[in-house]
Amino acid sequence: MRDLKTVILTLLLAVLLLPIGVGYAQEEEVIPPDEEYDVTIQQNVAEEEPILYEDTEYDYNYQYDTEDINKMFESLPSDAVEEGVAKGLFAAMAAYSIFLGVFGLAGYIFTALAFQKIGKEMKYENAWFAWVPILQTVMMFELGGQNPWLLLLFLIPGIGQIIVLIFTFMALMKITEKRGYDKVLAVLIFVPLAMYVLFYLLAWKPKEVVATTTPTQPVPETK
Repeated sequence: MRDLKTVILTLLLAVLLLPIGVGYAQEEEVIPPDEEYDVTIQQNVAEEEPILYEDTEYDYNYQYDTEDINKMFESLPSDAVEEGVAKGLFAAMAAYSIFLGVFGLAGYIFTALAFQKIGKEMKYENAWFAWVPILQTVMMFELGGQNPWLLLLFLIPGIGQIIVLIFTFMALMKITEKRGYDKVLAVLIFVPLAMYVLFYLLAWKPKEVVATTTPTQPVPETK
């Protein structure tokens, strides 16, 4: 009961003192017109009063050292220099692009030859698929025991590319195993230059050739 009285008393004091606090906060200091006019005059006088430096000496005959300024402008690259630098950068970029193009073309031809060799030795019917990028992947899937229709998962944004990459790796592991090597060797596919070493071993240095299609038995002739 005592606590209840304390709470009620506190609320009453807050309600009674709130208008007083608000009114006090809204009060503004009023400056008489005469004092305000005097303050304005004093401020104007203070602003217009000049500052004198009696001990300061001015050299009105000072001459600027134009030699340093000319050297500064001469150190800046001229239009001919800028043009030469731009041409050099363009030539370097062009040479780099040509190098990448030649290297990419050589890698494409080597990979196509390798998979064509692998396809022929594994009795794949359409070994020429190795020369067409998409068909080359279809060929790899079929030689590696994977369904080529799984390539349609590539159309799924984001995760589809990862799934196709996993199935491609699994197919290459199967091909590596069929060519007589440890399937773990297929990890070299993720190393830019080592992948060509892997293709060379699978195509021209197989340890064991396993055909993907079983030979058909001859049909006995009926008399």
